[in-house]
Amino acid sequence: MTTEEIYQKHRSTLKKTSLDTSQNRNESMSDDVSIPVYNYDEVVQEYSVREHISKPCSNDALYIDETRITFIEFKNGGIDRNQLKKKVYDSLLVLFDSDMGLEWCRPDFIGNISFSRKNIDFILVWEDPACNPKCAAQKRLHHHLNRLGELGLARLKRYIYKNVQIMSKAEFQHRFVDQVKKNGCA
Repeated sequence: MTTEEIYQKHRSTLKKTSLDTSQNRNESMSDDVSIPVYNYDEVVQEYSVREHISKPCSNDALYIDETRITFIEFKNGGIDRNQLKKKVYDSLLVLFDSDMGLEWCRPDFIGNISFSRKNIDFILVWEDPACNPKCAAQKRLHHHLNRLGELGLARLKRYIYKNVQIMSKAEFQHRFVDQVKKNGCA
């Protein structure tokens, strides 16, 4: 199976890739079904079978358009910091494998850290139980900045990713979903 076939086989939506089935929740962290993404968990599963290796950790979704490449991880509740870091790194390592790159859809793609630093973003969509959505915007921003540091994500910005952000469901809708739709990429 070619790289493009693997990705196309696992084409999905934000609603499906954000589905939380843990603890019998069965709820999505995004209701959007119009923006195409790749279920990166499934892409990496396919990769691990093909390579005969145990499955690396992986982010939930990968969004690609002409101007942006974004890994998205959805978390509803507590976070295992070590597991999150593995997902952040392993997802890039799989993407950098010579047979898993995005050359088939992005002619400018180069599977290396220099390209990632300039072109690939990471978004953690997190409903953190410690930050009430009704908190004032300034308090939420301060909370998210603290969490970036606590989770070890702040240092990844411009180190391995162009930008690293933590967003609530509402912020993700406004700052990512609405912007992609506004720019006509959906």
